[in-house]
Amino acid sequence: MLKSYIINQIKKNGYEVTKPGVTDKTSVYYRKILSHFSIDYLIDVGANEGQFAEGMRQLGYQGTLRSFEPISQVFKILNEKARMDKDWLTENMALGNEDTEQEINIAKNTVSSSLLEMDTNHLKAVPDSVFVAREMIKVKRLDTIMQDGELDSKNIFLKLDVQGYEKFVLEGAANSLEKIKLVQLEMALIPLYKGEALLADMVMYMDKLGFKLYNLFSGFGNFDTGQMYQVDGVFVREDLIG
Repeated sequence: MLKSYIINQIKKNGYEVTKPGVTDKTSVYYRKILSHFSIDYLIDVGANEGQFAEGMRQLGYQGTLRSFEPISQVFKILNEKARMDKDWLTENMALGNEDTEQEINIAKNTVSSSLLEMDTNHLKAVPDSVFVAREMIKVKRLDTIMQDGELDSKNIFLKLDVQGYEKFVLEGAANSLEKIKLVQLEMALIPLYKGEALLADMVMYMDKLGFKLYNLFSGFGNFDTGQMYQVDGVFVREDLIG
């Protein structure tokens, strides 16, 4: 179930679950959110090997999945997983604030790979996140991808897990956000990547874009000190909140 995805996310950089039972509660929340907003199109940006998409399927989500993963070797794994699912589309690219090509920093653990440079906080806490290679990748704006109006009738959930690059992706989605019901962001409480916007700034930024914070899910932190480093926040377009 989604529980396995969440545990993997929490432990992906060597951290531990910080709240007993949170994974079970999170699965329930996801089910309710998907149902309440009638989500039938999920855009999975920063898909890695497809863990989030698999989790959604295990929760019973039957709509379209569209996963974006830029790193070629990781994309091969993602694409193979999606091959037998006719409603799971995969694209070998990143999303950002312009249509271009950029070099991505590839982490040893792959999940910490980013278009941004890593902050020392991250590297100290998670040595396995060290960058070991670079790769030239394609970057597109979400506005470019959605400009043909194909998705205008869909109930869209945009999930971003792009290692500090969330705000840049949103900048490239200015025209698309009015068509999107939900946005999930990975948000840091302390600097993990150079140039990323932290949680408080992202909440205010989303508010300006017309999205209100709807739910927060525990991410990962330091079990020894009790400090949370990162959380996932789900935002809902404000006109959809009663």
